[in-house]
Amino acid sequence: MAYARLAYDPWETSPEERRATFVGREALIRQLMSAVAEQQGHNTIQHYLILGPRGIGKTTILLAVRDKVRADLAFSGHWLCVQLREEEYFVRTLRDLLYLTLRALADDEGLADAGDLAEQAHRERDHDRSLAAALDGLRSISETHGKRILLLIDNFDRVFPRTPTGRRKKGAPENEYRAFRKLLSTESFLMVIGASVRLFEEIAAYDQAFFNFFCPVEIPNLSDDEICEVLRKRAEADENHVFLRQLDGVRDRVRAVTWMTGGNPRLVLMLYDVLRQRDMMPVVQALRETVGGLTPILKHIMDDMPRQQSKTLDALIRLGGVASPSAIADMARLPLNVVTTQLGRLKDARFVAVEGEGKGRPAFYRVADPMFRTWYQIRYLRPAGRRIEIFVDFLRAWFSVADRRRFIEDRWKQFRKGLGTGSYAAVADTVVGIPYYAAGLDDERERQGHFDRLAESQLESGRAREAADVLAELTAPFAGSQMRYEAAGYRALADRLLDKGEPKKAIATYAEALKKDPRDAGARMGLGLAFGLSGDHTRAGKEFDSVLSLPTLSADLRANALVNRGVSKGMLGDMQGAIADFTAAAELPGAPADQVAKALVNRGACYGNNGDHEHAFSDFGAALNVDGISKEQRLSARLNRGAALRNLDRRNEAILDFTECAETGTDVGMVHHAVAWLVRIHLQQNQQSEAIRWATRLSQLEPGDAQLDARLEARINLILDVGRKTSLSAAESLLDAFITHDSPEIRERLGFLKPGIEFAKTADEKTLTPLPEEEQKVARQIAAVLKGAGKAEQP
Repeated sequence: MAYARLAYDPWETSPEERRATFVGREALIRQLMSAVAEQQGHNTIQHYLILGPRGIGKTTILLAVRDKVRADLAFSGHWLCVQLREEEYFVRTLRDLLYLTLRALADDEGLADAGDLAEQAHRERDHDRSLAAALDGLRSISETHGKRILLLIDNFDRVFPRTPTGRRKKGAPENEYRAFRKLLSTESFLMVIGASVRLFEEIAAYDQAFFNFFCPVEIPNLSDDEICEVLRKRAEADENHVFLRQLDGVRDRVRAVTWMTGGNPRLVLMLYDVLRQRDMMPVVQALRETVGGLTPILKHIMDDMPRQQSKTLDALIRLGGVASPSAIADMARLPLNVVTTQLGRLKDARFVAVEGEGKGRPAFYRVADPMFRTWYQIRYLRPAGRRIEIFVDFLRAWFSVADRRRFIEDRWKQFRKGLGTGSYAAVADTVVGIPYYAAGLDDERERQGHFDRLAESQLESGRAREAADVLAELTAPFAGSQMRYEAAGYRALADRLLDKGEPKKAIATYAEALKKDPRDAGARMGLGLAFGLSGDHTRAGKEFDSVLSLPTLSADLRANALVNRGVSKGMLGDMQGAIADFTAAAELPGAPADQVAKALVNRGACYGNNGDHEHAFSDFGAALNVDGISKEQRLSARLNRGAALRNLDRRNEAILDFTECAETGTDVGMVHHAVAWLVRIHLQQNQQSEAIRWATRLSQLEPGDAQLDARLEARINLILDVGRKTSLSAAESLLDAFITHDSPEIRERLGFLKPGIEFAKTADEKTLTPLPEEEQKVARQIAAVLKGAGKAEQP
């Protein structure tokens, strides 16, 4: 469906369609038409101002008045009707307004004499004489045709815009408003019905031009029943019979729509289009275009708003659009009495409405204009291509969990089908939809899984930037700026590359994050880790230096940077420098318990590498005594303490530590290391049956998500280690145990080791003959490693 269909502009719909879908404003139209009729015999004209938030239907109401005046002889015999568009950027002065009215009479009412009079006014170069010519022209038209002129002005508060320099130059528009009031007060040929979002200064303030001049007409929000009727009429116009059959059964869900949209018809119809076509892209695009068109107006309003008032409004929107004064004060970091005062002024200006006030109940304030709230969220809280939360809330409110899951799986099918064409354009719309449907799921793990899956799919397609955008939406949806949002996405992508064992790709991606935000400490930290994992410990240390030089750094990040820099120094042989960094991290005030424990474990490892096993044992014990450490850190400390105990020849105590790590560890590496230590210690104590027992338990102790390659590598390394440090016969016994008791996939993959060990023992080439060429090559390499079998193990 073309985006033009989703412009939600009443000017673009026919009078017939507007009448067919018109809901909930009939009484208001009757009131306005009665007011127009009353003016027909009066010398003094009463003018009206329609008030309501954006998207509530002000333009539609003015169009309905225009259509009725033109269609009904009871009105068309007395009135010429002109309606100006919402944004008449040509209008700057009263002269412009009157000239434009003449042009509209010529173009819309077909009055040739109005066109001639407009040209005469336009040719006059002097401003005052041109104004007089336009006014005389309108008066002449009214007298010639025996009709008054009904002028319908949308966005009346913006009819004479202020200069870009802001408040200081208020004189020009104020003079235009005063001149307009004088005209309306002294002339009886012209009646104005205006529309405005709010009572603006020139109307609300007692010393301004239009104070108490217009009769205000409030447009209420639509009720639940009226929203149902809007949806029904829209579906009838679209011949959407499926939706019509379902509508009566979902009336309870309409209450959620009323709450989300504030009864705003434009937003209601946008949500209906999501239902109608199950495609987010056109609706999201249309809303962004609609909201984008409001920017010149709304930004000007925000710029002119007093600072404390704008901070109060910002805090309310950040809190979701509904909050108590105390919550707003806390978010805005303003005194409660200041916030209460500003909320009162915002209420008077119709930016906010109050709910629940009176009879001892606490007051809650909400943003009165849903379109304003959406504009503010998109522009300031979730800029660029970020998800628009009203659509996510709608999906949750309207569809069941089963429906939402089915919809997202349909999107994944479309995505895979589109990728099969080899064209990314074929899946672009689907890519927009998946995050909306995924965000609408209730289960956090399920939701994250879809985001991860989409990011991975983008990455596999070579679209790193798009993958980063997906991850930014997952990890930093409310980042305060576009720069930080994009940096967070690239950082999250780099983290995943690092977890996948691709440090070189991670380095490039962290660098991209730092281009977006050079102050991103997390990206700088990740870059250091990636350099370290790629073997460049010098550059890793420099990155950690950069992190530590940042002026504002949390205790958590500072401790983490110190620990990682200590690791880099240790890898470069600077053990004293490493110990100094680990000590600084362990003693850092406010450092998290896990960082303190990690620093102590790493410092203990440094002491152990220097042969100081007593100090190593002491540090590992101190790590275990840190309050509040995680299970992961506790097991890491016990594993290392077990190694220190073994080096101190306290092997039975070491066995206890390794046993706990093997039996309770959830990390596959932890389990593999613990079992390897247990096998080696029992072999050293000539307890081969106990060593074999631990080896055969390995498959039971490994976490269920352990990868086959990691499991296979652990067994090969253990066999090689035993073969080198104990004996070939012990290695062969271990291999036999694995081949006999392990899982089928492991047994199949380990089979080639048997000929390899035999070849290491006999050097007989015939033992390798049954193996495929590639396995023969690996078997020879293993045999070469095992040639030093039987040597005594070094502590």
